[in-house]
Amino acid sequence: MDLERGEEVRRPRPRRGRTPVGAERHVSLWIDDVPPVPRAPLQGDLRVDVAVVGGGITGLTTAWLLAREGRSVAVLDMARVAMRDTGHTTAHLTEFVDYHYGWLLRRYGIEGARGVRASTRAAIELIEGIADELGIDCHFRRVPMYFYTEVRRQLSQVESELAAARRIGLKAVRVRAIPVPFSTRGGLRIEGQARFNPRRYLVPLAESLEREGVGIYEQTRVLQWNDGDPCLLRTSGGTVRAERVVLATHSPAATRGLIHTRIAAYRTYVLGLRLEGGHGGVEDALFYDTADPYHYTRFEETDSGPVLIVGGEDHKTGQGDPERAYERLETYCRARFPVAEVAWRWSGQVYDPHEGIPYIGAYDRDGRVLFGTGYAGNGMTYGTVASMVLADRILGRSNPWSDLYSPSRFKPLAGASRYVQENLDFPLHLVGDRLRPADAAALADVPPGEGRLVDVGGRRVAAFRDPDGAVSTCSATCPHLGCHVQWNAAEKSWDCPCHGSRFDARGGLLNGPAAADLERLRLA
Repeated sequence: MDLERGEEVRRPRPRRGRTPVGAERHVSLWIDDVPPVPRAPLQGDLRVDVAVVGGGITGLTTAWLLAREGRSVAVLDMARVAMRDTGHTTAHLTEFVDYHYGWLLRRYGIEGARGVRASTRAAIELIEGIADELGIDCHFRRVPMYFYTEVRRQLSQVESELAAARRIGLKAVRVRAIPVPFSTRGGLRIEGQARFNPRRYLVPLAESLEREGVGIYEQTRVLQWNDGDPCLLRTSGGTVRAERVVLATHSPAATRGLIHTRIAAYRTYVLGLRLEGGHGGVEDALFYDTADPYHYTRFEETDSGPVLIVGGEDHKTGQGDPERAYERLETYCRARFPVAEVAWRWSGQVYDPHEGIPYIGAYDRDGRVLFGTGYAGNGMTYGTVASMVLADRILGRSNPWSDLYSPSRFKPLAGASRYVQENLDFPLHLVGDRLRPADAAALADVPPGEGRLVDVGGRRVAAFRDPDGAVSTCSATCPHLGCHVQWNAAEKSWDCPCHGSRFDARGGLLNGPAAADLERLRLA
């Protein structure tokens, strides 16, 4: 089974500091701060106890937990470690998860909600502990979190969450004033949350793993795998045999059980702002509002001063206007904060679970192939939870949260309405996209640096013209289930509106659940 392809970020030269809005405007602050140091791909065959596919926070943390218990581990990444989804996060570390505790109490009961709270707290503590043990300066800092509203009629959401937090033992207090430079209706405050720089954390962690004998192979694509004894992974650089396989790719490619029907892929947008006066009247804390889609805010310290990171304007992958999303987010920020400069902007992909919490574990009885997905907007926290659950499963230890997050859990009421609503996109786009007119009348109409859908010889073609004028053409049909991809002008990618698969401008796979590139076409 094919897995996903990594996403390259091309930079003229490594440097730290501000990224000007312009040619590099979609490089995240984290990648700009800690540029990639290339590692060699796999060359030849390999035998290990555990093969980890994906070098983000889930993969590297799982490898660390296993290696310290004496397991031999290899990490295979299609691109560079901590460069894709982990490199495009906003890196909030919080027990206050996207699906709020009032909702979780109704669907999972008091024990389930307490399990989410306990597991996310343990994840934050694990990150703090690893950073302390390895002496990693990743700007980890404990900060409070505020959940607030600007609208009086939404105060009931705040009160509901306050009551739910108290039921599960989360120490929340009601506050009338929120430490931001704009008017709010108040909210609640939770102590002991955290923020950090994910690449300053994971790049040293990867180096520590290598010193302990863990092989990390970049630019290595897993082409096929099976769950035999041992598991066999055929990669672009050789065959890997392993007793267990961990699919830590964040997307649901290569998982069973129709997991793509139980999650929805969303693009989320981020701005990194310089404020007048440094902190601009904003406390160093995590902030979440009651808007839909909500906004999330935090600070990061850089060599050249504090940066306010603001995210939001989420929309389903392939179904929104990315440039307009950036514009709306900037308008939101300028109306509320003393913005001196928009220094960074980037976007990421998150997978929203219909049942409210991630899927972590295995489907097969033997548990030889395991995975984690559906972290929603809490990827750094839930990704670390996944590493703890998966490592315990491999080590034969009980884990208090394995049943809670199990992919085979049966909670028909937890996400039934969202399951139906989200999966309507597939038949609507599968049929509707074929009836829509093409974006351009001919290949000659595709502008330089842009992509367009064009009908050529009765076939819908995804055509991209590079800045030098050369045109590359692919089938517009997503190889997953046949929907037509859409051009994402902001990220220069082809995005599928059905299940969130993404492809680069020339058709190379970036995100699953598709398991192959777009079909390359040679047109006369």
